[in-house]
Amino acid sequence: MVFISVLVIAFIYPVWGEDLTDFDEFDEQTIGISDPLEIYNRLMFKANDKLYVYIIHPVAEGYSILIPKEIRHSISGVFQNSLSPMRLINNALQFKFHDASVETARFIINTTVGIGGLFDPAKAWLNLEHKSEDLGQTLGKWGVGPGPYIVLPLLGPSTLRDTIGMVGGFATDPVFYIKKPYSLIIKTVEITNKASFGIKQYNELKENNVDFYTGTKSIYMQHRERLIKD
Repeated sequence: MVFISVLVIAFIYPVWGEDLTDFDEFDEQTIGISDPLEIYNRLMFKANDKLYVYIIHPVAEGYSILIPKEIRHSISGVFQNSLSPMRLINNALQFKFHDASVETARFIINTTVGIGGLFDPAKAWLNLEHKSEDLGQTLGKWGVGPGPYIVLPLLGPSTLRDTIGMVGGFATDPVFYIKKPYSLIIKTVEITNKASFGIKQYNELKENNVDFYTGTKSIYMQHRERLIKD
């Protein structure tokens, strides 16, 4: 059972790990949400929610009790730092050369002085903030539409465009090149650590939406649209 839990957590990239707060009222028509797979999506969404309730939530909650918040922030910093090359590449592909240079500086400073990202002197000393960029955002920036909304098994909310971007993003994730079972263990720690910050947020989102599926879809699409327009 423990091994199954590890497998599930290792491959989930949950919406509850994202910063999805402070959203305005959202009109689906403004960005044209297409959901031709709604019947399938709702079934998969319900299955993913059950996984959260019975596996993710208790594991992440126990983890947050055992690991102090300061240490969890440092762990997050290591994984965030490891994805600097991905953000750098996608900033450059969008011609955001200033942001690309910021990512380069952050990576050099935090990898060396920050001990691999355990600390963030680039932000503390130089006020250099990272810019969240991925291949899905790059495709969106270049005019590729989101396509149909898709709820992926274990991976959660996505679109056709973001799913393609996610697959392409594997090439810039250093964990992808580490042999199993080590990559599995590392990915488990990464996602469990990330989920530990979103337990309350996920529960509140669920409680405050009469139709949790529609609410999550709207928030996800709004979140991605804002990232693309940034």
